[in-house]
Amino acid sequence: MNLAAGTFAGRDLPQNARAVLRADNDFLIRKIDVICGGLMNGDFQRAFIWGAISVFNVRHLTEGADTFKYAALFDFPPDEERIPIRIRKLAQVVRLPYETVRRQALLLERDGLCVRVPGKGIFVPTASFQQPSNIEGVRQMIAAVQRLIADLKRLGFDFADLARSPRIGQSDPSSIARAVVRLNASYTLDVVEMLRAAHDDDPVEAVIFTAIVTENTRHLPTADFAAPDALVPDALRRPVSALAASASLNIPYETLRRMFARMVRAGRLARVKDGFIVPQSAQRRAEDDDVLRLRHARLLRFLADLQYIGMPMPG
Repeated sequence: MNLAAGTFAGRDLPQNARAVLRADNDFLIRKIDVICGGLMNGDFQRAFIWGAISVFNVRHLTEGADTFKYAALFDFPPDEERIPIRIRKLAQVVRLPYETVRRQALLLERDGLCVRVPGKGIFVPTASFQQPSNIEGVRQMIAAVQRLIADLKRLGFDFADLARSPRIGQSDPSSIARAVVRLNASYTLDVVEMLRAAHDDDPVEAVIFTAIVTENTRHLPTADFAAPDALVPDALRRPVSALAASASLNIPYETLRRMFARMVRAGRLARVKDGFIVPQSAQRRAEDDDVLRLRHARLLRFLADLQYIGMPMPG
């Protein structure tokens, strides 16, 4: 069902492309807060691997003719419709070391959040999604999607550019909540892979880089830095301390401190008086026009897919 990214990738970047990217980055950070809560106890790597397993278990529903099957908030695909994924294949797809993925998968299996099928792989069982914390997480994710749409409207995003009519008209979000979350999970994995590829880095550090960029620039009026080439000068970036980042990202301080040290040595972070910033030069290397174009194209595809399943969009 999903549109090919190439449908949009050849278009010129809009004049507000940088503002749109900032809104999408903010959306990514809010999603991480939701994903890391509840069942994941604040562990981003664990949440990322669990989410990736879930995405691949039901990708045939997300992208196939059965998009509207199991769409409502309490309408869960049964275990027999979830396709297991092998650990080695999963490690290749998420670009994390095999041993890291295997270890996390064993812990998820131990905690009842994944089930192993001998000779086939691993899947997230329906019971995981029926827990109250997951139901609340879905509601929060729908709210995050609605806020993204509202932010984009405020920025003057051209929703007519989606060029895809709803299949069933606008729907009550609760009636399509599971379908929205499945689309959103696939979108998140694609964005994280784009970030990782842009940094030639592991996905966790790529997301941390994006979180620091977002925090460095959150206080500034979006309209002042909206154009594709409008990067915020270093002097205007608000530093983030490692301790504050540890608390906001739910990553242990020592783990984050080591990551920050590596990123400083690589020139992706700069240490300043009150903490750390992503310098303009590093952001420019990671977010050139090609990256902006790919991110914008994938956002258009995500919004078009949401519109197709009935998510209310601005006229």
